[in-house]
Amino acid sequence: MARQLLSEGHDIYVTSRDVARLKELQTMGAHTFNLDVTSSKSIKALSDSITALDVLINNAGCLPSGRLREATIEEVEMCFRTNAFSAITMTNAFLPQLRASKGIVVNHGSITADLPLLGFGVYSASKAALAALNDILRHELAPLGIRVVYLRSGFISTPLLATTESNQVGATPLSSSYQHFIKKAIDRGVFAKKVVRKLLENRARPPTQIACGYLCFIAPLVRWMEPWRGAFDRLYQKLAGVPQLSG
Repeated sequence: MARQLLSEGHDIYVTSRDVARLKELQTMGAHTFNLDVTSSKSIKALSDSITALDVLINNAGCLPSGRLREATIEEVEMCFRTNAFSAITMTNAFLPQLRASKGIVVNHGSITADLPLLGFGVYSASKAALAALNDILRHELAPLGIRVVYLRSGFISTPLLATTESNQVGATPLSSSYQHFIKKAIDRGVFAKKVVRKLLENRARPPTQIACGYLCFIAPLVRWMEPWRGAFDRLYQKLAGVPQLSG
């Protein structure tokens, strides 16, 4: 999204734990900063450096994979701190700037909040937490003139997805059942264009939710099927290749 926003002439701030990775964006005109979203000190330093802000996009993420029974509490905590809790700490840190601009907060969620993926339990749970936090923030910040948008993404072709197998919790390899979805993932450039257009076409009244990416439509379908959860579970386990008990 940074490239798309830059191409449209917006003045943007981009962060990373490794600023060297942002050199290309810097040459394109982006202001780059070092940031660890799990560190209150790092977040405060960034907030002190940026005096005006119209849109805050909480986009930090980690994507561990593996069985829940093999995950350590430290790995779970780090995933939640990165994917969910950072939305609170970042938003709180930039409240003065956002109140002054009557700005927008965008929280980047996932379809896994509604359809948890086997092998990605920790990630799915962290995104479910983010979805709930987003709803509360939307109501709490409305009286301050700040709009909160939930970006529910489907499968997107991103470096995070490409490096999944090197970020495993436990020893379980990436399930071959998901390879089809990964191959169908939307190009991140196409994703960015669609999201930026939907977000900024009416800045005074942005949508409360933007859905984009392969299978992004699945969330309302899953909720509609809730009365038939048992049948849905059997279908899901079959598609995901879950071994069935015999006898």
